[in-house]
Amino acid sequence: MQRDLVPLWSLLEACRDGTSAQQRQLADAVAGELRANGAMTVELRGETLSVDDYPVVSCADSYAATHGVRRIMKEAGTSRVAFAQAVSPDALREWAAATVTGCAPSAPGRGVEVAAQPARAATPTLCSVPESSRLASVYAQQQLFAALPSLPGVSAEAAKAVIERVVERLLLQDRGLEPVVLLQADEALLERSAAVAVLAVVMARAAGWPLVRLDELGVAALLHDLGAALDPDAPAESSFRWLLQRGCEDLWLRAALVARGWRDEGDDGLALGAVHVVRLAAAAARGGADEVARLRRAGRVDQELADVAQRAIAG
Repeated sequence: MQRDLVPLWSLLEACRDGTSAQQRQLADAVAGELRANGAMTVELRGETLSVDDYPVVSCADSYAATHGVRRIMKEAGTSRVAFAQAVSPDALREWAAATVTGCAPSAPGRGVEVAAQPARAATPTLCSVPESSRLASVYAQQQLFAALPSLPGVSAEAAKAVIERVVERLLLQDRGLEPVVLLQADEALLERSAAVAVLAVVMARAAGWPLVRLDELGVAALLHDLGAALDPDAPAESSFRWLLQRGCEDLWLRAALVARGWRDEGDDGLALGAVHVVRLAAAAARGGADEVARLRRAGRVDQELADVAQRAIAG
């Protein structure tokens, strides 16, 4: 049974800037969930969040909570938190308050056990990024989110979480924010690109894609029409060449293939599901569920994926 991380995330956020009454209420809710469903262990393994040794697979509604818990654990330097079934609300509040301040003690209270992340000097993290790059990241996130139109079936909170992770993933690459600067030169292109990135991640999530693949999919979707800013007469090929010049990492190779292939008629034969997801997301950003249905009838996308995509944006 998959455990719901929304109450836990809500408690952490309340301990950051909520009232004492809200903290007590949410701590009671988490304690009640543990009493009802048993002890729970939340573990961060690289970029994958696991609960009771199972990687978390969240729907669009819980994506923000999954991302939020993962981000807070990373910021606190926590690799694992084990909650006993009978943990008290007070112990939960103490743990959450310490965690959001980045100084979680090794034994915050009866029923909560915390393990710190091992030191990994060779692993790049956002904490090692120069402050100027971090400021550029914040600015890029704000620009993309401000450009984002209202999307069917996607809450503003979930959309913001997608944008944040996409920009963070780009920030890990050398000169990774350069393509975002190109997109910002065209207001309509920026709006369309941000919408496609969010919709692609939401659709892939609904289709059961693992969390570890969503960030790179979001990047490929954001840059899917970069060529429109480079050479409007040959957007696919200009995108492909420009992205390949960024480097030979999987992120750029996948983005280049998606940028070249998403416009193609029919099944392009690529063993790259991202092409179909981005094609569907671009259609949804252009014309909503009706345009997705048109692509499905035309046979230009995987039929099962198209059904999932239609359901994902129906609400």
